[in-house]
Amino acid sequence: MLNETANIMVNQLYLGDNLEVLRQLPSECVDMIYFDPPFFSNKQYPMRTDLQQVSGFDDRWQSLDHYLQWLKDRTIELYRILKPTGTLYLHCDWHANAYIRVQILDPLFGGKNFRNELIWHYETGGIPQRDFARKHDTIFRYTKSQDFYFNPEAVQELRSEEVLRRLATGQKNATRSKGQWRHPSDVIQIPALNAMAKERVAYPTQKPEYLLAHLLLASTKPNDLVLDPAIGSGTTLVAAHKLQRQYIGIDQNPTAIALTQQRLAALVDNPIN
Repeated sequence: MLNETANIMVNQLYLGDNLEVLRQLPSECVDMIYFDPPFFSNKQYPMRTDLQQVSGFDDRWQSLDHYLQWLKDRTIELYRILKPTGTLYLHCDWHANAYIRVQILDPLFGGKNFRNELIWHYETGGIPQRDFARKHDTIFRYTKSQDFYFNPEAVQELRSEEVLRRLATGQKNATRSKGQWRHPSDVIQIPALNAMAKERVAYPTQKPEYLLAHLLLASTKPNDLVLDPAIGSGTTLVAAHKLQRQYIGIDQNPTAIALTQQRLAALVDNPIN
């Protein structure tokens, strides 16, 4: 599908180095970016899928400086292609979040365009013997200017799977009553996917659809263009499809592309699956 305003193909998946793909996209063409890069965990993440192959991704680096330069190069391109009214969400955790904000995001976007440090709180994970248990990730929200779209009311309406299903079919069904609405906070309490979750596809760092729907509803309108430069399991694109947003997805892992294609194909057959 051609987005005539931006003159680019949308609802597309690109296999390859995201830096090279991003450099081919025109400036100021994307309404929202969700970037879930490697976290500098210095771990390798193998996986086995129903595609009968072992694959995953490698989050091991020569040094912190090497990691930050890799991330900076890509974030510069993300800034370039983001519309002046657009929003970036960058998902990270304790391994490097302080460096990412201070050394990359603030200098690039400007401190005045830092909007939120969102905390995604969940209950999964281990229990260390000599530390507090780590039960959250960080999602930095930046805008490119002071003129940006934000719809907290749409976020509040995302209360149940039934709401998401109705949104997926284009129905406008608010689930709140007047006087009962609460403004969403910067702590997002959405469970991480467990082993039995219906949407799980065995990708090691898969994020829940609810989390991406939360961000998409806050920062985009129907038919807006959403970019995910590291799609992983494809959750951003699945949520975008259900919410009638256009999308572009990139990943250098063939398994990530194949999993995403499978999930999107299933939605075409049954959009409220």
